[in-house]
Amino acid sequence: MKISPIGKVSQEQNLVPTTSQQLTGGWVKVTPTNALDPGEYAVVELLGTEGINTFVWDFGVNPSAPANAGALKPEPQPQKP
Repeated sequence: MKISPIGKVSQEQNLVPTTSQQLTGGWVKVTPTNALDPGEYAVVELLGTEGINTFVWDFGVNPSAPANAGALKPEPQPQKP
């Protein structure tokens, strides 16, 4: 979404095909079907005819950047004997 200084709102979208997998604890794993080019991205949740969720999860792709040690990850499932 773009908002001009005078308040005019416009929408631009560049969709990336993905697959999703429901994980435990309310997590959802979203995986692009093709490798992402370096750059800035955002994930938004579409709510059908109701619009979009106002929470936006943004991230960058930089192959030369160090690993993010502080990234949140789902808890591993206990192994069954």
